[in-house]
Amino acid sequence: ADLKAALLQCCGKHDLCGLRAFAMGEALVPIELAQMMAATLTKNDTCAVVDLADLSGGTVVQPWGDDPNHRGFAEWKKQRNKAVAADHPSYLQIDQSTYRQIDSSFWLPLFRGLGFTYAVFGNPSACPWGGNWGNLVLLSERPVSAAVVQLE
Repeated sequence: ADLKAALLQCCGKHDLCGLRAFAMGEALVPIELAQMMAATLTKNDTCAVVDLADLSGGTVVQPWGDDPNHRGFAEWKKQRNKAVAADHPSYLQIDQSTYRQIDSSFWLPLFRGLGFTYAVFGNPSACPWGGNWGNLVLLSERPVSAAVVQLE
């Protein structure tokens, strides 16, 4: 099941809009969010969060990044995407020049619509799945403090 359908279905059954925090493991996030979080962590800020209002877009791309740790996965994923049939679901767009999956239609509007305004994102420094794949906590209020601990 895709994330959008699962969350919308769950929101109908439960009051997700009333949640103050929502966590996802192995989440695929917009590139801009991953980059902003990396910049925040570099500053050694005591409150390592990204304000979702600062994101200009919510484009999710996979595979993404050029780290040697995930080249094998990236090549496998591109070959898999190359073989996707023309009648694939409309939310899954494949760039025909790079064979990367691209979606900019729902991520940011969905989570903002559920009332989340801040995000804490962390991924392994040597992540085999890409620089925008990791653990995510969405928050409705800015926390007093937040940190990402890298386990090497």
